[in-house]
Amino acid sequence: MNIQWGGETCHRYRDPASGAWVIQLTCGATNNCNIYGEQPYCSPDGRYVAIERFHDPSFEPEAMLLVADLHRFRLGLLARDVYSHNRPCNNAFTEFIYYWTVQDELKRISLVTGESRVMFTDKAEGVIRGGGSVAPDHKHMVFGMYLPGPRPVVMRYELETGKKEIFYEHPEIVNPHPIWEPVTGKYVMIMRNHGSKFTADGKLDKVVGDYGPTLFLVNVDTGKEVPIPAGQPHTARIGHQCFVPGTNRACFTAWWNMDTWEGDPRHPDTNVLTAGPGDEKATPFHCPEHRGNHIAVSRCGTYFVIDSYEGCTWDKNGVIKPMALVVGNLKTGKYRILVSSTGASGGGNQLTHPHPYITTDNRHVVFSSDGFGTPHVFASEMTPEFLASLG
Repeated sequence: MNIQWGGETCHRYRDPASGAWVIQLTCGATNNCNIYGEQPYCSPDGRYVAIERFHDPSFEPEAMLLVADLHRFRLGLLARDVYSHNRPCNNAFTEFIYYWTVQDELKRISLVTGESRVMFTDKAEGVIRGGGSVAPDHKHMVFGMYLPGPRPVVMRYELETGKKEIFYEHPEIVNPHPIWEPVTGKYVMIMRNHGSKFTADGKLDKVVGDYGPTLFLVNVDTGKEVPIPAGQPHTARIGHQCFVPGTNRACFTAWWNMDTWEGDPRHPDTNVLTAGPGDEKATPFHCPEHRGNHIAVSRCGTYFVIDSYEGCTWDKNGVIKPMALVVGNLKTGKYRILVSSTGASGGGNQLTHPHPYITTDNRHVVFSSDGFGTPHVFASEMTPEFLASLG
């Protein structure tokens, strides 16, 4: 194996709500992040999970890519040449991670063996890349970009050749979050930030207007937009989103009044919803005491996890409360707290956001937290007894 292994992990504590072990996977004096839970970065058996490590996430151009072994609780070094301003991408729950280097190379690396290869180099002048996603057959990748202008697009690459074409473009997809449906491969989900604007000299002046973001799908074969009832006028504005694997349905969180705790009148007792092509309205998942932010769905399509505010967003001193982790069963409607407090502040930098996701084997929830000062990555056990209680 081409992985340099070290020991950083430790079992921190058992959570008082669920009895689950909370295990700290990183402890190096640098910034660590589990990347982004909307398309989980873990191997097909759930054993290996990817972690990005930054010396300085804002100003240093390179980062490391690490792998945690959840069977041996060991931490391994995969790569040192990750371009820190472009998030690595993948097809959810699969072996390979794709990342850009400072030299504009796209590399693929295995979470299991550590073997890597350069896929192609793209030195297009003036291109700014955002997040990406890979097709289930690993033949294509979509990536959010700003072309000169600026011109927001989602670009599609052939992974073996580097050939590229514009997959979708619109002046308001300034933060498109393209996600390839990880099982069927039929659709790519894209977010539109209604009311976003650029200044005359090409700088992003407004990320989103009062209408808020909405979600839609693009048919991979035809390139046509497929509407789903996610966002205005059907629901409150979008928070975060992912696919329910194998169903072509989106699972997403929506906004609420963070000061009064009031929900939107269209779904007053929840901000967790699902929607798919052909639906007239979104389907709410009722969990009135929780307000979810980031969300991810298990590979089997049964469970979801959210980082959640409990009962109120701010404490009596006006300080934002650390988020809990809540797991729900989309089929039974049952839910419960897995981790009472992640300790994560949920501040401006992505490193302070939990971004929780469920590993492929449904044995762990992986999340980030800055609760111990330096941002680190954690895994919480999901025992068979815990999952049975949601059945």
